Amino acid sequence: MSNEKTKFLGFDKKGLQKYGSNTIWLLVEKAIRFATGIWIFPLTANYLGAAQYGKLEYAIGFVFLVTPLASLGIISILTRQLVADKENHLFYFGSAFYLRVVAAIFIILFLNIIGVITPSSIEEILPFALPSDTTERWLIFILSLNLFFNVSDLVTSHFQVQVRSHFIVKVQIVVILISAVLKLFGIWKEYSVIFFGSILLIETILTAIGLFLMYFKTGENIKHWKWDTAIAKVMLRDATPLIFSGIAVSIYMRIDQIMIKQFLGDAASGHYGAAVRISEMWYFVPVVFAGSLFPAIVELQKNNPEKYKKRMQQFFDFLLWASIAIALPITFLSEWIIIDVLPYGKEFSPSVSVLSVHVWAGVFVATGVAGSRWMLAENKQIFNFLQTSLGAIINFALNWYWLPQYGLLGAAYATVASYAIASFGCSFFLPQIFPLLKMHVLGVLAPFRYLIILIRTILK
Repeated sequence: MSNEKTKFLGFDKKGLQKYGSNTIWLLVEKAIRFATGIWIFPLTANYLGAAQYGKLEYAIGFVFLVTPLASLGIISILTRQLVADKENHLFYFGSAFYLRVVAAIFIILFLNIIGVITPSSIEEILPFALPSDTTERWLIFILSLNLFFNVSDLVTSHFQVQVRSHFIVKVQIVVILISAVLKLFGIWKEYSVIFFGSILLIETILTAIGLFLMYFKTGENIKHWKWDTAIAKVMLRDATPLIFSGIAVSIYMRIDQIMIKQFLGDAASGHYGAAVRISEMWYFVPVVFAGSLFPAIVELQKNNPEKYKKRMQQFFDFLLWASIAIALPITFLSEWIIIDVLPYGKEFSPSVSVLSVHVWAGVFVATGVAGSRWMLAENKQIFNFLQTSLGAIINFALNWYWLPQYGLLGAAYATVASYAIASFGCSFFLPQIFPLLKMHVLGVLAPFRYLIILIRTILK
């Protein structure tokens, strides 16, 4: 009986301790990030004002659009291969490292050269063109440098696969606190929006330094990383759908911010960005659990297929209902949160209605994370690309149609609709991913399913 209870929901005691401890470390970091960010973001927005804050959010969104081209979708493939082929891990690290560095340098140069030669008149024609505003172009230049230093996430993947996330967390906590102090200093000294954009670059640089120091501390050395042309080709081949999928994800996650600025102006972009910041603060929940638990789920795929399926469904159930538990109260408390609790100020009252709607996108972000991990494990990345591409097209089209008519609320509804489509839209029509639709249905029914399991366990 005790053994049955120990293995309830498919986890043994040793596994629970190992992965539970790893997940707790990740949650501690995110909790500290949340606790600081929930106050620092509103204070920054209140200090800069809606228009200047809108410029910063616009620049962040613009660089976010090209990030997949610099990251190459390599991290997911690297994580999978580090689990499946441990003997050649140095070749995977080396190949991924050089691919990422070259891609980042190319995208940084391309983005900023195009920004210099692009005529200012084109911004009036294309709602996603490089901006003509000098401040915004400087912000884009500064933030684009993050693409180079983001190569440190290769080390993050190393620690995640080894279920040693405490090394990552220690670095990130220090960076979070330094960033918070710098932002408060910038507000105190009344620095410009350029300073606050530079802090985001400093965060990335400090994180990279810290992660590599931790990597060296554990006895590893990047000097041992080796390039292998054959492995690089295989990684690029497998990652290609993820690159395009990442582009699609970037579009449907940030195109609204770009289009709002063009259609409604900087202040509207600031109002929308303030709501999105609060809404997206909760996205760490599925990301943390995916990063911590996915390697263990992948290991089960070959050795115990039935247990693998069970764990995938449990993973899906948890992410779905955790996100619903977050979204529901925020919907009804959005005005209290924006106006009364957080230091945004009454200038950001238009953010209230946006938050009450946009927060539901988090539900589909959670199921999308679970679904994308399942497709990666099943080597069906192409279908992830199809779904995210469809979501991107829908988001662009709905924003184009709804923004002039319904303003910011139209953008929020467009986001929720496109996220839902990107999460499971194609599973209705493509037999290859019918299991994804099944996971959604079983996930919705999870409370009833687990109640039945609980009753049966008690009766035994």
